[in-house]
Amino acid sequence: MAYIRANNPETGKYRLLDANLDGSDEKVLHISPMAFLARWVAWSPNGKQIAYPENQPGNALGGINLFDLDTGKIKTLIFADKEIKEMTWSSGGDGLFVIYQQRGPNYNRRQIGYVALADGQLHPISRDTNSYATLSLSADGKTLATVQQKVASNFYVLPGEGSKSGDIAPWGSGGEHIQFFNWTADGGLLTSDLSQLVRLDANGQNPSQVVSDPAANILSLSPCGTRYIVFPWAFHDNSNSVSIWRVNADGSNPVKLVDGKFDTFPVCSANQNWVYYWPGVKQLGRVPLDGSGKPEPIPGSSVEGAFLAGRGIGISPDGKTLAYVVAIVNATGTMSTDKIALLEVATQSSPRMFDANPRISKGVEFTADGKFVAYPVAENGVDNVWIQPIDGSTGHQITHFNSERILSFHWSPDGKHLGILRGHTDSDVVLLQESKR
Repeated sequence: MAYIRANNPETGKYRLLDANLDGSDEKVLHISPMAFLARWVAWSPNGKQIAYPENQPGNALGGINLFDLDTGKIKTLIFADKEIKEMTWSSGGDGLFVIYQQRGPNYNRRQIGYVALADGQLHPISRDTNSYATLSLSADGKTLATVQQKVASNFYVLPGEGSKSGDIAPWGSGGEHIQFFNWTADGGLLTSDLSQLVRLDANGQNPSQVVSDPAANILSLSPCGTRYIVFPWAFHDNSNSVSIWRVNADGSNPVKLVDGKFDTFPVCSANQNWVYYWPGVKQLGRVPLDGSGKPEPIPGSSVEGAFLAGRGIGISPDGKTLAYVVAIVNATGTMSTDKIALLEVATQSSPRMFDANPRISKGVEFTADGKFVAYPVAENGVDNVWIQPIDGSTGHQITHFNSERILSFHWSPDGKHLGILRGHTDSDVVLLQESKR
């Protein structure tokens, strides 16, 4: 069997390995820096090549690494505007069936394609509004099995203290189109459906378009006082990167603050001097909000023997503390334990850490009074918000939903309202058969 191990023993690197089926005779085949974690490995029918996805090779969006077991060399197939997620070899070994994502407004819709090794080109098989996950090829090579998925989501506004009811009506019309949201400093709402950023009043009325970019993705939103909005802008100007941008509150004067390949989860300091963000698994980064300086790493945010889980960043209302999830790798490198890290921004020294609920499913936020950190906890496939004192003592549940997962949540600045984006995925197994023509 072949598999990939990440962040062990070196944070920020992955290893391609093979071993016997009982786990014995493990061999390291390849070591490389980890821009992202490949979660799919496919061994060729003749046993001579191992294929796995590569993210953002060069200036391209995605690729497929083909590791040759005889030579130990890697050949990378490049796809300028497509990211490869999953794959399985054709029965003859002359190509790979893949699940991929296309750059642009429909990036989240994973489609099925075929990559012929002879020309290295990706030929689409599915072209629809669904999304697909997992691929399995029948023994005769004539039938593909996959899971067809459709995601449904709604937006909810609860009292700031949460709710004991599991039966809460979703927010008004249009809530199903919200992909990201946050509250403005004056209690209004910012929402993104990926292609446009819209501002609304606290009741969801009087929408006004702030930014529109039909070919791109506008991701997690962070208001910076009343003057600016900061967010990761994916594929803007026909790029393949996810960079941190700042716009004025009315959407004017866009400024790129961080010009990386994959920089996400920006939050603004209380004094609006800095934007903190997640550039990778090693450590957090920061950049001046006014664009006067270059991005810089925050070495004190790293934790030895651990990696940053990449689930978001919370900042305390007074702007003095950052909260994020750290995964502590055990001595054998086979498991990790999630902990909450609290980093004082004034000193930027090693964070104070405490145990999170073991069923934590997303990143952390501070409550409006700064006394608790909050995060979703999953139980039997259902997420609810828990709050935990910042001294690390036991937390408790403040919502009581009986279905769906929590995609994101934020408190209004005055703490009177808790916005929650919840959703579920409808799935069906489907078979794609070889044409008889």
